[in-house]
Amino acid sequence: MNFAPSTLSAVVMMLAVLSRCECFDLHHQIVPYAEAFAWQKSIVKRRIGLLASGEDPSDTLIALQHPPVYTFGSDSNREYLHFHKEDAPFEVHQIDRGGEVTYHGPGQVFILSSYVLVLHI
Repeated sequence: MNFAPSTLSAVVMMLAVLSRCECFDLHHQIVPYAEAFAWQKSIVKRRIGLLASGEDPSDTLIALQHPPVYTFGSDSNREYLHFHKEDAPFEVHQIDRGGEVTYHGPGQVFILSSYVLVLHI
């Protein structure tokens, strides 16, 4: 589903209004995958600590883009690659979530939610 930038901002803000939510609208920026993933993991770690202490953590939504990158989930199958991982045309990241080989790149806006991540840990 494609959204115009103004529509995407409206969707992110609407979600923030529906529940207490920190929103980082970086959809116009290209954020390196490793940086975004580390940020996401730190948010989840903080939220787990707040939940463990009985506090009510806010949800977090992050809208951003990545430079060209491939991710390999825990269920990925190298048969789907058309190149050797060592000679990949872009960065390759092995991640600890499920899923297949996935391409992420400019023009694809990702909305990352810590709410979903905490519920799946």
